[in-house]
Amino acid sequence: MPDKPKEIVIVSGKGGTGKTTLAINLSTIVEDKLIMDCDVDAPNMHIVLKPKVLKEEKFFGGYRYRIDEDLCTGCGKCFELCNFDAILNENEKYVIKESSCDYCGVCYYFCEFGAIQKEERLSGYFYISKTRFGDFVHANLIPGEENSGRLVSKIRTLGRDNFSNKRYFIIDGPPGIGCSVISSITGTDLVVIVAEPTKSSIHDLERIWKLTEHFKIKSTVVINRFDVNLDLSNEIEDFCRINKIKVSGRIPFSKDIPNSLKELKTLNEFGSPLIRKYEEVWYNISSLL
Repeated sequence: MPDKPKEIVIVSGKGGTGKTTLAINLSTIVEDKLIMDCDVDAPNMHIVLKPKVLKEEKFFGGYRYRIDEDLCTGCGKCFELCNFDAILNENEKYVIKESSCDYCGVCYYFCEFGAIQKEERLSGYFYISKTRFGDFVHANLIPGEENSGRLVSKIRTLGRDNFSNKRYFIIDGPPGIGCSVISSITGTDLVVIVAEPTKSSIHDLERIWKLTEHFKIKSTVVINRFDVNLDLSNEIEDFCRINKIKVSGRIPFSKDIPNSLKELKTLNEFGSPLIRKYEEVWYNISSLL
């Protein structure tokens, strides 16, 4: 039985630390891999990767409710029970204002006449695609919709079911420590935490590291734009040394990154020597697997 793919997920405490840039550029270096974008609330790998969609599926993340006028008796019980002011009385008819509805289902469960109809709610889409760097599994949550954690689980299952022959999964995870992050890191082989030399990023690093410790997942740190503030970079290094976390890379500040992204190119395609730093990161990451 062949070994299952090694799953490497890249996370950060907030957007803008260089998480996706690291994931994209590792995707140009690593061979025999599946690329995955699990940042479903704000996916952006596709902007640079320009995927050709091969398969698209709808994601239903929950239910919506509506009132059937033919069955409604106008008793007003749903109006009384709704804590979100989502049920309105318009011209002696009750209607659900969807923008205010929290989809709790109280009205549905307490309507004695079956007038509240429960329908699946389209929350997003997930895809299998092809890019110039290989296979790509990604998704898009419709703005305002919920259940991003479930959609992340869908993507990961899709990857495991269809690409178990790959050697690596390079996963761009969401920022923060919420449910979608937990869905992204659970069961992976390595969490790569991208930090930058700011006080808030050091705080975020500690929170994410505690999350990986809770789930007993090996982690490593990459310091992005480390030379912008060497004192704070040293604080990150001290934190890692005290907690026995390997620092797998130190990426310097470079205008090549925004300039390459402006042209929708990777550093390799842009011809930047900075790609060597990402190759060093991959060498260090792969040694931990």
